[in-house]
Amino acid sequence: MSYKNEKSIAVFGVIVFLFFTFIIFLALKVTKIIDWSWWWVTAPLWGLYVLVIVISTVLAIILAAVKLKEKLKEKERTCVKQSSENE
Repeated sequence: MSYKNEKSIAVFGVIVFLFFTFIIFLALKVTKIIDWSWWWVTAPLWGLYVLVIVISTVLAIILAAVKLKEKLKEKERTCVKQSSENE
């Protein structure tokens, strides 16, 4: 089995798990066994997307900070090199 197939099966498994979790929460809410907000009942449907967006945003900020730091170091090296050439 290839890596791509294994990844697809894992993603499908997570989606199925979250869908069935939603169905269970929905049944419990409708039968008034739980008194949760609808936000929590539907969380398995949208929670994964929010998690992906939050993680992606954090990684983008970290990557931007690293790139900015590299750019500033390169600019500093250029300034130091130019000042040593001028002396």
